[in-house]
Amino acid sequence: MFDRLRKTLLRKTVERELGEPDEESDTPLNRQGGHPKGASAVVTHDGSDRQAEEQQLSGLTNVGKFGQILGSIVLDCGVHQLPRSATTHPLHWAVRESQNAVLVKLLENETWRWNTEGVAPGEKGERPLHVAAEVDNVEASKILIRYGSNPHGRQLEYYGLQPVQVAASKGAIKVLTYLTNELVTFKGQRFISTTDLEGSTALHWAVLGGEIACVKHLLEQGAAVDFVQTKGPRATPLHFACIEASLPIVQLMAEIRPIEFRKALAIPDIQGCTPLHRAVVLDRVDLVKYLLDKGAQLDLEDHQGRTPIILAAIREAWLTVDVLIDWGANPFACNRIDLRHVGHHAAMVGSDPRPCRALNEMLKRHPEWKRNLDAVDSFGYTALQYAAGYGHVQAFHGLLAIGASITARSEKDKTVLHYAAKYGQLEMVKTLLESPAGISILNAMDHKGRSALHLAATYGHHEVAEFLLSKGAFCFPVRLFPVTVMTRLHKFGHFVLAR
Repeated sequence: MFDRLRKTLLRKTVERELGEPDEESDTPLNRQGGHPKGASAVVTHDGSDRQAEEQQLSGLTNVGKFGQILGSIVLDCGVHQLPRSATTHPLHWAVRESQNAVLVKLLENETWRWNTEGVAPGEKGERPLHVAAEVDNVEASKILIRYGSNPHGRQLEYYGLQPVQVAASKGAIKVLTYLTNELVTFKGQRFISTTDLEGSTALHWAVLGGEIACVKHLLEQGAAVDFVQTKGPRATPLHFACIEASLPIVQLMAEIRPIEFRKALAIPDIQGCTPLHRAVVLDRVDLVKYLLDKGAQLDLEDHQGRTPIILAAIREAWLTVDVLIDWGANPFACNRIDLRHVGHHAAMVGSDPRPCRALNEMLKRHPEWKRNLDAVDSFGYTALQYAAGYGHVQAFHGLLAIGASITARSEKDKTVLHYAAKYGQLEMVKTLLESPAGISILNAMDHKGRSALHLAATYGHHEVAEFLLSKGAFCFPVRLFPVTVMTRLHKFGHFVLAR
């Protein structure tokens, strides 16, 4: 309906050469211009009354007055370029299309002046000043503020951004410079430090937008690198720069605001992660080296007890692990929560440690350190046992290659063969038994007197049980229970194996 109404409005306006509307005629112009009789007669095609909704549509409100105002504007000044959408607010359109002469004419009329704080339809709910910031229309920004627009006004949605944050995120350097250098403050609030509804400053948004020129400008004007958001991620601009892996922005922060930068290196976000934690997961060696060179700490843990080197291992960022080890990080340092080191975390996510040059070189220089690979965590499991239990073949072979022992026992006295058999990992079982130490664990019993064969039979892994039997596994009774392997095979219906 509104599209047809808009076309009729435009046609009538042109036909009358922008003349005064006839107050007695029941035209679309008069119906939308507030004529009592006409307004009450406007209905949709399904007969429902839409008067209240139409009056709320900012793009068509008081359109009769709008027609009178436009009657004083030269055709070439923009009347023939009116927006096609019936829901486009004229002020927003004039700003976005740089029709600043039209904007001035609109704002000179009291009917439209209140609309400087009007909100456009759409997902962001932006005001005209937000649009000016988005398209870097600095002249429109000055006009709107001169006519009463609030430069600290927020969008209704999308974090409640203010114009200064929009300008920073969009790279609108002219508007940003005007707000931070010429206006500087408004009603006692500095544009450089105002925040959105999550506590993000313009610098946060410039970093997220990757707008280096805006970042440089804000830093030179005193924007704080160590400013922490009050909600959301509760991160600093430096966190955001590391998340974006933007080394140039990080370098600007260190060069222009060195004291705040060093402080920000140790600030945790809502997950307890420092900027170094955020940088390591991307395997950006250049960024990690720069942070370390500037004083980032190697051993700080996040809220899950993960140091940067553990987080890097989880993400298979082995080049970064190399750098961290070269800088002194201990790959076998266990965290305080679950006593796990790099090997445990790598095994649990299926990360193969063989590509880690520094770790391999360290173990070659100090073979005695290989026993650290067999340390149990707070749950009593070794890294190799996790790899077997989760079925992570590459991590399993990688740990064996760098020196993990197959004879290491868990807290419940199980070997890695027990876990491989329990979870039906036939290829792992074959690898273990084909190794030189394989014969020593074939019939090893856990704390309940169960061998790998017992577990394979109990959990119904026929092929694993057959292979173990072919290698010489014994069918002796379980120590704590008078039950043999054969009894378990019959109990669980595995008659073929039992025979």
